[in-house]
Amino acid sequence: TLAGYVASGVSKTGILGTYGGMQFPGVTRFMDGMVAGANIYNEQNGTSVKVLGWDAAKQTGTFVGGDNPWGDAAKGEQLAKTLMDQGADIVHPVAGSTGNGSIKAMLAAGKWAIGVDTDQALSLPEYSKAILTSAQKAIDVAVLETIKKNAGGDMGGENFLGTLANGGVLMSPYHDLASMVSPELQAKVDKLQADIASGAIKVSDYLK
Repeated sequence: TLAGYVASGVSKTGILGTYGGMQFPGVTRFMDGMVAGANIYNEQNGTSVKVLGWDAAKQTGTFVGGDNPWGDAAKGEQLAKTLMDQGADIVHPVAGSTGNGSIKAMLAAGKWAIGVDTDQALSLPEYSKAILTSAQKAIDVAVLETIKKNAGGDMGGENFLGTLANGGVLMSPYHDLASMVSPELQAKVDKLQADIASGAIKVSDYLK
């Protein structure tokens, strides 16, 4: 959601894009976050940023599918170009290394991408000048929480849900693109993070 918000504030066209590898919650939650972030940004700033590739209300959108949804960089390039043709200047692929092709295409076009899972500006340094930020899972937090539960006698069996409140998800640093995020926008992002973590803003209210 934070990444969708900051992307909304940085976008020159007011059009963002996203797609997934396959449709299941581990993928669509990232796509939901893009939509919710744009919707919160619009509400707070009187704008009309839109997200292509995912209808959060209907839970329908664009997915790679096929035999190789997570490793088809050429398909990722094609999907990014399709989204750019529709006006998107920031794309958030949620499709493993298929997304690397999208990030490559955004760099070639002088536009930007939102990475996924890890800080992709670090894992894909050749594309870092196109990666605004990444919607990141903090695997170390999940592991530590599991160890704490085990030590306390809880042998598991339940899912760990990473949230802003427990530090299980985060937004990566802006690295090379820090100058694109104004102090005013960053202040709004910080406030949003605090409001989501405290429950003052519920992301589920913005999936429309």
